[in-house]
Amino acid sequence: MLYSIGIMVAAVALLVFFSRPSTSGGKSATAVSLHADDTHPIKTTKGPDPELLTLTAEHSYQTPTHQTHTLDVTVNLKNRTITTLSVLYNNHEPTTPQHKAFDAAIHEAVVGKPLTAVSLSRVGGASLTTAAFNAALADIKKQLA
Repeated sequence: MLYSIGIMVAAVALLVFFSRPSTSGGKSATAVSLHADDTHPIKTTKGPDPELLTLTAEHSYQTPTHQTHTLDVTVNLKNRTITTLSVLYNNHEPTTPQHKAFDAAIHEAVVGKPLTAVSLSRVGGASLTTAAFNAALADIKKQLA
């Protein structure tokens, strides 16, 4: 019984932690799911337009200097095409030169493209950030499958 209560408390904590206000301008429903490795949460939000879907995935990576960075990728999809994109770096706007270069180039590389067609090799000279972005998009693609 205590184990069940602990699981319910953990689920509520995850839902509260990963919930952000919707920018869709209307009521929305949010669901949080964990992948098989239980480390990369995904948030799905459906707004008042049933064709508009907001998906968020998180992926962490380590630099050669052993710094860990977390990328929060949020995409808005309409008919599975990326209409808008938001990327947070360690829960903030970009601050490092690599993150700034990536952020300046990523929108042009993905907005307006079908989600399934996006697979990037190096954006803005930031190969590790691009790899983390691809991993987050792969998590989002799995959720839609």
